[in-house]
Amino acid sequence: MKRYFMFMALAALTLAGCKKDDTTTDPTTPPTEPEGPKYDVELVAQHLDGEYYGTEYSDAYNYYILLSDKGLDADGYTAPDGKFYVLDIFSDTAVGDGEFVLPLGTYTLDPESTMTAGTFTYEYSCYYETDSDGWEIEESLSTFKTGTLTVTANKIDLVLEFYNGQLHHVTYEGSLVFYETPKLSNLTEDLNININSESAIAMPEAWGDYYEVGCENFAINILEDAYTANGLFVILDVLSGTDSYYRTYSALDYNVEEYADTFIPGELIEEDGELYNVGCWVFSATDGELDGEIMAPITSGTIKFEDLGNYQGKFTLDCKDDRGNAIKGTIQCLVYDESLMGVAPRKAAPAKVAKTNTLKKTPAKAKLFKK
Repeated sequence: MKRYFMFMALAALTLAGCKKDDTTTDPTTPPTEPEGPKYDVELVAQHLDGEYYGTEYSDAYNYYILLSDKGLDADGYTAPDGKFYVLDIFSDTAVGDGEFVLPLGTYTLDPESTMTAGTFTYEYSCYYETDSDGWEIEESLSTFKTGTLTVTANKIDLVLEFYNGQLHHVTYEGSLVFYETPKLSNLTEDLNININSESAIAMPEAWGDYYEVGCENFAINILEDAYTANGLFVILDVLSGTDSYYRTYSALDYNVEEYADTFIPGELIEEDGELYNVGCWVFSATDGELDGEIMAPITSGTIKFEDLGNYQGKFTLDCKDDRGNAIKGTIQCLVYDESLMGVAPRKAAPAKVAKTNTLKKTPAKAKLFKK
């Protein structure tokens, strides 16, 4: 709102022997009124939510972001009586391991929606408000004519021009994490592994080019004690660049299509309402059953599998779980390969976890709109 001031006219006094200072402002000159507000709407956003689509729709990395004053409710739906700015952002920076973080940089509205890095699209960006039940108010839905998004350390500055001529200015200060990946590991400290036992056994199983990426897929179950089925139970899911499983493997990067000599990071998937663990994991087992004492996905690092001869093998792990705990050590054991040996272990291993035929890593998605 403009503020108006009243000024009193000053009478000019003529004093003999007094010379007027040339730098004195003429009191008869009208004062300059203060300028009006620069923006029609100023909003300090309290919430940053979103989804990450990687390169699913484009060559650039896609971040679908929601800036708002009210955020999402406990079920992931838009909260009541809120103001929401949806931005379909493209960057040349991918998310890293762990939490999903909005990359720093400046992004401009692209009216052609070409999905190039450094832009956010006209087609999938918008503004809307919600009613008292959290439903989108149809009349509030608006697209943008121009816009600039600036992301710096722990700060977002957004300026948008609407087609009705309004200028909106949105600011946000806080963490740039827009999606916190659920932590699956129950480890509270580093796990050091040192197994060298006649009862330890590894059972590789060849699945061919199961994922259709041009690599031989091996599922390898490792038991610390194959006779009692007690102790550590390690599941490895690896992609070999040759027909041999004796390789050194690094964690698969889903954003880079290089699969040879990688291992699939451990995660959970949902199929038909049931959760299954896939990829590489470390569990503890009692009498052939997973006992829940240790349950940790292997999400990064390297795994080396060496042939020691005479059906003996050695695994060297230098890895981490999804909480950043180290999973390190060695396992020296018998390698039981059905294609090479004809004698089964005296006690069956825990049941093999169902495999999935997709390498697509899909995070749980925030519900940005009501169904």
